[in-house]
Amino acid sequence: GSVPDGVPATYYRNWIFRTQQVGVPAVLDASGGLLCYGLTGKPWLVKPNREEAQQLLGFSIRSLQRAKRAVKALCARGAAMAVLSLGDQGALWASQKGSQVWLATPPVLRAHSTVGSGDALLAGLLHAQVLGRPWPQALAFSVACGSAAAQKPPGIFCTSREVAKLLPRVRLKRL
Repeated sequence: GSVPDGVPATYYRNWIFRTQQVGVPAVLDASGGLLCYGLTGKPWLVKPNREEAQQLLGFSIRSLQRAKRAVKALCARGAAMAVLSLGDQGALWASQKGSQVWLATPPVLRAHSTVGSGDALLAGLLHAQVLGRPWPQALAFSVACGSAAAQKPPGIFCTSREVAKLLPRVRLKRL
C-alpha cells in the first residue's frame, strides 16, 4: 500500500527481510519504488495490479500473453509467487517453482466501485491459503472476492454469501 511522505523506497524490503528472519512469509502489495525495492527482499507473494506491473516492468499489459509474461517476470524479480490483478479480466497466478500460470476470469458484472477490490482479492487469496486450498482454487476464490467487492460502494464490505454466489461463475484456465 501507500506510505507517508518521506518513507524511503526500501521500507518494505527492510520489513520483508525482518519477517523472513522470524519465519513469517511476507506479502507485498505496493507500487512504484516500494514495489521495485520490495521485490529485492524476495517476498513470498507479490500482488500488483496491471498499472503497477506496467510501471515496474516497462511494457504494456494488454493481452493475456503479455500478462503471462508479466506475472513470470514478477517471480523472476524475486517473488516466490505472483498474482497480477487485471480488473474485470480477472487475475493471473504464477510461481518461481513451476511453469504453470493460471488465469481466473470473473463473471460479467456491473461494478459499483473498484475501490478496495484489489484488497478484497488479496484477502480472499490469503484466506483460501489459510484454509489449505490449492493455488488455482485460491485464485478463483480471490477473484470472486474482488468481484463481490466491486459490486459494493467504497467502504462497504462484501459478505461470504455474496462471494459464494459468484464463485461457481469464476472460470479457471491454465495458460
